[in-house]
Amino acid sequence: LPTASLQPFAPPCETADRNAFFTGGSIKRIYGYDTQESQPEVAVPRLDVGDFENFALFKGYFIELTTPQSTALSIPCTPVSIVPPGGVPVLDAHIERTRIYRGWNLISLPGTTPRPLTDFTGDTTFKLIECSQGYSCVEIARDSMIYPGQPYWVYTDQAFDINYIIQR
Repeated sequence: LPTASLQPFAPPCETADRNAFFTGGSIKRIYGYDTQESQPEVAVPRLDVGDFENFALFKGYFIELTTPQSTALSIPCTPVSIVPPGGVPVLDAHIERTRIYRGWNLISLPGTTPRPLTDFTGDTTFKLIECSQGYSCVEIARDSMIYPGQPYWVYTDQAFDINYIIQR
């Protein structure tokens, strides 16, 4: 549906230059969220302006288009796959951690395989919020599948870690 309203977005890859999105002129702003500062991050179509230069693993974003339109997005990046630790040990990898801080966190799941966030953490006290086009957000069950390419809000009263093994 053509729209200029906020679109959920999360690259399922390791690093991607956010400026590649601004070629073509269809994207006005990209929004992220800095949990430690409790404030939005904004990127605009100039390299020297904005709160972030690259997309980060495990972070979610929202994109604002310049005009109501349907648009396809593509960006060069390095695909990764993550798996939860457990079961038979992986001999050529180690467990990595991403911190989910107290308060609101805008996260995404890297890779291509949907999984519940509860596969990666023992914490079950968080709230999980899914947002769709137009920034329409609803709370979903903590053990719901979360999908790569989709940002999710996580609210927690106590910080916890997402534990994973990354496969490149």
